[in-house]
Amino acid sequence: METVIGIRGRDFALVACDRYANSSILRMKDDEDKLLLVDDDKVMGFAGQIGDRLQFGDYIQKNIHLYRFRNNKKLGCAAAANFTRQQLAYYLRRSPYHVDVMLAGYDEMGPHLYWMDYLASMVSVNKAAHGYAAYFLGGLLDRYYHPELTEEEALKIIEMCKKELMTRFIVSQASFRVKVATKEGIRTLDI
Repeated sequence: METVIGIRGRDFALVACDRYANSSILRMKDDEDKLLLVDDDKVMGFAGQIGDRLQFGDYIQKNIHLYRFRNNKKLGCAAAANFTRQQLAYYLRRSPYHVDVMLAGYDEMGPHLYWMDYLASMVSVNKAAHGYAAYFLGGLLDRYYHPELTEEEALKIIEMCKKELMTRFIVSQASFRVKVATKEGIRTLDI
């Protein structure tokens, strides 16, 4: 019952996640950070089982850092997304991680947003959502998204998404953390 929302704009990409850690019908925490800073220009949002989310996120983050140390260069956003998808596909056939991933980043090519699911499907998108929120928010994201979207407009869309989830979804999700990737780096906001 987790929510991950991603939006790519003219000069930024952002990912927003709810702040709740649930187990079945119980809320365990309300200050969980499901957004992982991969490096100084990439961030991943995760939805899925708590253990899988933490283990897989840590594995991806450490391997991307290892690549940088071994090769003396950083992976670009597309390469990091393809590496993540490859690992999801590899483990799908062995010991699957049930995680859905949204990767946002900014490199010399501009902003990037990648949607990946636990079956190792991947696509570059302008806006997307994971979890039950995808059923509620697809139309709202389609209606308000445009290619020249500014960061302020995107944050207003995230606010509208939050309000829609609070209105329609039986599980209250009133707290979100947003990480925005720009050419200056990653910024964190709580909504």
